[in-house]
This record gives sequence, C-alpha cells and structure tokens, in this order.
Amino acid sequence: LALPFFAFTAPLPAEKISGLHGNTHTIWDRIVIKESEKSSEKGGITLRRLIRQIKKKALDEAIEVSNISFGPYMLYANFLHGDNDNVLDKSVFELMTEAILSS
Repeated sequence: LALPFFAFTAPLPAEKISGLHGNTHTIWDRIVIKESEKSSEKGGITLRRLIRQIKKKALDEAIEVSNISFGPYMLYANFLHGDNDNVLDKSVFELMTEAILSS
C-alpha cells in the first residue's frame, strides 16, 4: 500500500563556474547594462547592441549568449535567431511588446 510522502528540503546553492581573473560565477549572476541616452532617443537599445554590451561587460568576446528572456517570454535564442538581422536590429522594448501582444 503506497502512502503519500511529502519532504521539504532547502535548495542547494548554484554551482560556481570559474571565470576570468579568478572570479567565479553562477547561472544566477546578473549583468546590468544601462542604456545610453543616445540609444534611448532612437527607440531603445537593439538586441544586437545588447548582446555586444553583455560580451563587453563579461570581458570576453568569445562567450555565447544562448538566450535572453523577459519573464515567461523568450526574446532571443541563439539557435533560432543567431543570424536573423530582422530580430537583431529591433529594439529590446519592441521585442518585449511583440512577445506580450502575441500571447
């Protein structure tokens, strides 16, 4: 006879990955990119520029941005949009608006 079993456990900490200059990172690390006033006036930072800024902040042009999401919406996935200039040249705000309205 099977009885229901409920167990409560604390989550384990995220695995640390060694990075540049002896720094360690986890999958939950955050990179903050501030939009310039110039790009804000032009409708917002484009996805292409955001990816460039992420690589610059990480101090490694060889890193690969695998996806960018906004809440439950995936705005970019390298396996879907890697060479799609139409998506890469849109502003992030425009991509977020399209994702929200399409649901």
